[in-house]
Amino acid sequence: MDNIEVDAEYMNRWLGGNDISEMSPRVMYDVQQLIKHYRNIIVPDKTVEVAFPVSGTPCANVQDNKVFIPCNLLLDGQVDDTIGAMIHELHHIKWTDAPKEYLYAVWLFFKKVTKSIELENGKNMFDVVFVEQDVTFNNIIKLDGVEKPSPNLQFVAECFGDIHLLVNALEDVRIDGNTPKNMKKYIDKGDAKAFVGYDKAVKEGKLDEIDLYSLPYHLLFHHKGYCVNEFVSKTMNDTDFILSNPPSILVVDMLSRYGELITQHIRDKFQEGGMDSKGKTEDALDSYLGDMMLGDVDSNLDEEASKPLSPSQQQELFDAIENLKIQNSKLEDSQFTMPEYSNSTTKVSLGHTKDSKMFHQNQEIAKKNKLISAELDASIKSFANLQVYTTTEDFGRSVTYDTVIFDATK
Repeated sequence: MDNIEVDAEYMNRWLGGNDISEMSPRVMYDVQQLIKHYRNIIVPDKTVEVAFPVSGTPCANVQDNKVFIPCNLLLDGQVDDTIGAMIHELHHIKWTDAPKEYLYAVWLFFKKVTKSIELENGKNMFDVVFVEQDVTFNNIIKLDGVEKPSPNLQFVAECFGDIHLLVNALEDVRIDGNTPKNMKKYIDKGDAKAFVGYDKAVKEGKLDEIDLYSLPYHLLFHHKGYCVNEFVSKTMNDTDFILSNPPSILVVDMLSRYGELITQHIRDKFQEGGMDSKGKTEDALDSYLGDMMLGDVDSNLDEEASKPLSPSQQQELFDAIENLKIQNSKLEDSQFTMPEYSNSTTKVSLGHTKDSKMFHQNQEIAKKNKLISAELDASIKSFANLQVYTTTEDFGRSVTYDTVIFDATK
């Protein structure tokens, strides 16, 4: 860790002259303790577990009140960015609804869309996708915990994940926009770094086409004030509305504005997914029994998805999604376009494009940085076992010394 360039500009100002000039296991441990201190300031009314995995990306598990701040940011010397990530994720714990509370709207929308798309055999997409027993709502939102998921489950989970990119972009705008200025400067610093890569991709034309991989970044940087995006300006330009509303309202509004674009994304993804879109030949009895089974599946999925919600919340979201206009169509129908952009520099067409998907994947890879070794992880954690006692004694002259005690029982 000797040659790591340390970026701790804001933290050093706060330390008042005791600058962090180099990274060491002790410094990494001290920053982690500072993060735990911030936990008690930002969410004093909640018991929040803060974990420091050796790899991954910063994230918050709102359902279980857990925050994960990977050590690899510190390994790269990014002290201010680590603090910014912590502030952002703790505010998710403070302000974000548990995911199931707004994913119910996504589920109702996805069901509405797949039932509107007719396949070659005359069945709708929903009936073909949900014949596999592992396609449950809980498996959809926790695909990583499913051993050998069916292609059907992978398709649905990936669609949910792609839609959630939009949800998360809006929620990040809301969370960061409401963060107090003295803390927000850490987040702004990280955003400014991220904008450099986004701006470069825009200038190179890699994000000209609007899809579910480019739109989240356009929304994020437009509403955070780093640029003006033409498409966002014409479709979802009210930053104050985003800052003032919880995810359950933002999701419904987003689905109403970008429903056609998302529908086309689902159609394209289905055609690429390797599932049999024609289905098997059935006799009358098979078809009858299949319809009965799918009716049970539909009911059970609704019950799973709506569990965290009160009856009034369920009805409110149901009515909102029911009022969205989704046209019935055939899978092979022409692709989604927006005529008002025919003379625009913005291209709105395919569900997803190669350049935008590659840009998104590269952003995800960059966030993960590099792994730290097991030895370094152990060194960082070992400081929890150290206690330092400072003593001043008079031996004819005043002498101050430290006594270090290592607790080997932990």
